[in-house]
Amino acid sequence: MNPTAQTEANPAVKCRRKSAATAFGRADALWPNGEKVKEMLRSGRLEELLEMGKAARFPLMMVFLDTKCRERRSVPEALGIVGDVEAKTLLIEALSDDDKWVRWKSVEALGKIAEKNPGHNWSGAGAALENALMDKEEQWMRGHAAEALGKIGYLPAVDALIRAAREEPPKKKLKGSALRHCSVEAIRRIVEKNPSHGWSREIKAFEEFLGDADADVKWNAASAVRTAVEASPGKEWDALIPALLSNMAERSVYLRMDCAEILRLLTNARPELMTREILAAIDPEAQNACGDEELED
Repeated sequence: MNPTAQTEANPAVKCRRKSAATAFGRADALWPNGEKVKEMLRSGRLEELLEMGKAARFPLMMVFLDTKCRERRSVPEALGIVGDVEAKTLLIEALSDDDKWVRWKSVEALGKIAEKNPGHNWSGAGAALENALMDKEEQWMRGHAAEALGKIGYLPAVDALIRAAREEPPKKKLKGSALRHCSVEAIRRIVEKNPSHGWSREIKAFEEFLGDADADVKWNAASAVRTAVEASPGKEWDALIPALLSNMAERSVYLRMDCAEILRLLTNARPELMTREILAAIDPEAQNACGDEELED
């Protein structure tokens, strides 16, 4: 009898597999799918795992736990494609794996699964990803951690994301300027998921990002501010008016639209803020039609 057959016939092994499968929400062992899953991993046919759905979870986990299995490096990416939230615990543990590739793909997988399960409690994953974001020895992975935090919408990570974004000088045009860009984009995503949080503490950071040399950083900041101001156009946001006006000459149409909309929201809430320059930003035609006496300079 070959070793595989002996293993399958071993009652103790069958018992362990049944216990493991039950622990992951299965009434019977799913390891018979193991070879099928390994072949998909081996040949890069990861998208086919979607057809298996949650039935792929247990064999994927078993492959991953076998440290001698060469296909284990593809497991985090596969779990992200399947999108099964029950894989969260394994992926969090994988963030401390010895294999850099495994850590990187686990970060990405957590973000993908979070997008597919927005109502889930991601606090445990958020804390682990925040640690990955602040690990300066893993520079290549920090931008991916920022992206995942944004997809999760992990509110406690905002301060860490601001610190990470500030590590790169605003005018340092490195290829990608990845950490700064990804961090500000993550903040935008978190604001979108928590618009009524009250973002007054972050206004200074938003002002800084609105003055960045990178147009994408500016737009992410403007979009975040727009979301927050739509929820609560308080007086504290008036401090951003100069930065908003300075962006009305930018080439990005979306950036100009967001800045103009923020100015409109603020002046609707407090009409006394209106000036000729603000009106020109909001509605150039209306500004041209106004007499000098109607607006303050």
